Amino acid sequence: MMRIKELDIAKGICIILVVLGHFFPEGSPHWYAVMRSVIYSFHMPVFMFVSGFVYIYAERNVSYGTFLLKKVRRIAVPYFLVSFLFIAIKLIPQALSIYVKNPVTLSSFLKVFYYPEAAVSFWYLWALWWFFMLVPLLRTRGARLIALGLSLAVASVSFELPDIFALPKAKEMLPYFMMGAVAADWRHELSFVKKIPSWAVYLVFAVSVVLGYGAGVSVGLLMAVSGICMVLRLSSDLVPLIEKGRYGWLDTVSRYSYTIYLFHPVFVAGCLAVLKMIPLTLSDGWLFAFIAAVVTAVGTCGPMAIRMISERVFSRWRGGSAAGE
Repeated sequence: MMRIKELDIAKGICIILVVLGHFFPEGSPHWYAVMRSVIYSFHMPVFMFVSGFVYIYAERNVSYGTFLLKKVRRIAVPYFLVSFLFIAIKLIPQALSIYVKNPVTLSSFLKVFYYPEAAVSFWYLWALWWFFMLVPLLRTRGARLIALGLSLAVASVSFELPDIFALPKAKEMLPYFMMGAVAADWRHELSFVKKIPSWAVYLVFAVSVVLGYGAGVSVGLLMAVSGICMVLRLSSDLVPLIEKGRYGWLDTVSRYSYTIYLFHPVFVAGCLAVLKMIPLTLSDGWLFAFIAAVVTAVGTCGPMAIRMISERVFSRWRGGSAAGE
């Protein structure tokens, strides 16, 4: 499948926002709390939109069972392995009476089978699993369009789902996954969207933010959709610059976005634990902004470094094995 550069860059932008948003220590200044709320209004909908679009765009000719087995290897296996690892890591400082955010117990090893116990952010993997179970059953453009309408209707109705298997989050995020799928289905008919000026896309998002956080108007769906459009347009605007050698690091971040999503919680938690031991006045705007930038860099680059090192070691090991043979 030919990769879509805009979507890759969008993933890179959003994974950085994910890491930044998960840094929220006590005493965070008001401006940061507002900025974080704005980020949360659209960054995961963007991920879901991209996932839905790529699923349809790839046009896989495999059976339903083969597709799900691939997703088990891609989603379920890493989820359980990383969850068990995180729980084991958390138990060590807890035994030494060291502060741990979202503490765990031995029963947490069982809870991961129905709840994102190791890291709250892992709800995303559960939600993706449900979507990949559902959408392959919708075999026509019309069926997926109807599913989009139904998912919007269901998401707008206020009712509680049991807080297991990330069902509440799946209900909330399914419309955005379906929007991506439908956008891929109708991409030729929707090609006129690319002719809308960038400033107009950014302006709509800015207006939605002002309405939501300035005027107090309930515009959650508008903020999410305009945020999706804003990130995709920003990504499109950055592509020519990246091709000229600028912002190329975003491409690298995008390639490792899944690894960053899985492992960034332990790096962010480590940074928070260090901050607990340092007497700092976090209400200071410039100091807090600097610390947030450092934590985001550590949470982004740390998992990338682990992945790169493991790839290099594994490559050398395979090379050595081949030479030995």
